[in-house]
Amino acid sequence: MKTLFLCGNKSRYGIGHILPILESALELLAVVFPTESRWSLFRRRISGEDTPAHIGKNEWMKGIIRNINPRRILSWLYLRRHASFGPTEMLQHKRVPLLHVDDVNSKDFVRIAEKIAPDIILSAAYPQIFAAELIQIPRLGFVNFHPSLLPKFRGAHPHYWAIVQGERVSGLTAHFVTEHVDEGDIIAQIEYPIGDYTYQELYDKMIAETPTIIKKVVFFFASGKTKWDGIRQDSSAATVFRNDRRIHHRIFWEQQTAEQINNLVRGGEAFCFFRDKKIILAECVLTNGNKNLTNNIRVPGGIIVDITRESIAVSANGGVVNIKRLIYKGRQMHAWEYAVRQMVQTGEQLH
Repeated sequence: MKTLFLCGNKSRYGIGHILPILESALELLAVVFPTESRWSLFRRRISGEDTPAHIGKNEWMKGIIRNINPRRILSWLYLRRHASFGPTEMLQHKRVPLLHVDDVNSKDFVRIAEKIAPDIILSAAYPQIFAAELIQIPRLGFVNFHPSLLPKFRGAHPHYWAIVQGERVSGLTAHFVTEHVDEGDIIAQIEYPIGDYTYQELYDKMIAETPTIIKKVVFFFASGKTKWDGIRQDSSAATVFRNDRRIHHRIFWEQQTAEQINNLVRGGEAFCFFRDKKIILAECVLTNGNKNLTNNIRVPGGIIVDITRESIAVSANGGVVNIKRLIYKGRQMHAWEYAVRQMVQTGEQLH
């Protein structure tokens, strides 16, 4: 089956599909990477950031600095570290053409795709919504790989939202592409427990399961099925999420439950303020109570109730959040070290 792959090359999840596709029974005719300008446009749109004409250059740069995302930086560093034999080298080794395209919905690229005449188009983490003219080109169907169990968690960053929303199970879905995001008929799914996975652990699990979902897609088409043979999604069970933004990572001690705060920490970059200084919680453990909370004492969320060599215990609705590691001024440290350096006292409050 002749295949064209649209790959979101700034995403480890996206490039994680290249090798399994190359090693499958599919005949990979070409791979498409978005241009830098397309990625830049995509990031602005999902972050909700615009560049109004009245904002000066200095203010715009300050805004970029304020919104630096450490997780994306780490992802970029990972790609650079593995660049010695990265996706480009793999494709060159296999003599598969690599195209850099600014707009896959443009008339020029649609004509290129028509000339390639793929039986299947695949996409993973690609930073565009696809137009009908492109979707209808492949004879057997246009397939997207989505890291959630559709119809749950349609939209952006589903693995983050699965953690933050407290899901215990997640998975991967291969589905046909329509003009409506993540609504197409399902080809195959893989389900796995995520338990107390952190963001990175779930991300690694997604990539580890990618070869299996690709094999399922190959089997689907090899058995004679086409775009008309998928399983319709139950839209009544659908949930839709936009990309997470800074406010979604903020801990609100007096409103959120201990479990919700723990899920935020697992999702990464969960932050709050202590003495008007920002701290990021890197690891925590939940307990039902604390030895200092006796005689039915009630304290507001965010109050430090205990400090030990193991953790800083903070009150929350429905339990106690025991902070084990945190990040302060860009440096990760054990909570005990932070407490000693800052001379933290019980009774003080995190906001």
